[in-house]
Amino acid sequence: MLVVSRSRNVYTGHCRSASRASKACASMASAVTSSAEWKLWYWPGIKGRGEYVRLVFEEAAVPYVDVGVEEGSNRVVEFCFKGGNNHFPVRAPPVLQKGDFVLCGSNVILNYLNTKFGWGPADAESRAHIEQILAVVADAVGEGRLAFHPKDFYASHATQVCTAAAAAAAAAAAAAAA
Repeated sequence: MLVVSRSRNVYTGHCRSASRASKACASMASAVTSSAEWKLWYWPGIKGRGEYVRLVFEEAAVPYVDVGVEEGSNRVVEFCFKGGNNHFPVRAPPVLQKGDFVLCGSNVILNYLNTKFGWGPADAESRAHIEQILAVVADAVGEGRLAFHPKDFYASHATQVCTAAAAAAAAAAAAAAA
């Protein structure tokens, strides 16, 4: 069972079972150095692609700061898009940071953490299968988003509901006039 707790703006997951997973959690937590704090830069209140990164930290029982949740979306925008990141360039959240090291792209982050925490197979073929699964998940998330954003991929769902309702009303008025 995974129990998530929050203390002083740091989220920590704890595995509590007698299974092999709990042994893996213990080894992963010890594999991470405490010299720098892990930070996840992602939108508050949105599961999305950042949720996969959160789940990895929680399963590994590794503390991290969820910056968007703690400091708000303006800090995420500032860091990712307005020069707040003085390290390696990033394109968009989720962004992982530990000290001067930054990395973006959920699949890239997940592969990195997989290696960092000692998860996964050693052989290239099995690692490629993991990358394939991650790519399928990324495609599914991207395609699923289109169901809620049919008019404009980047506009909010609420905006698109209004746009769709206005278009439907105009179509009904045109049909009634004909």
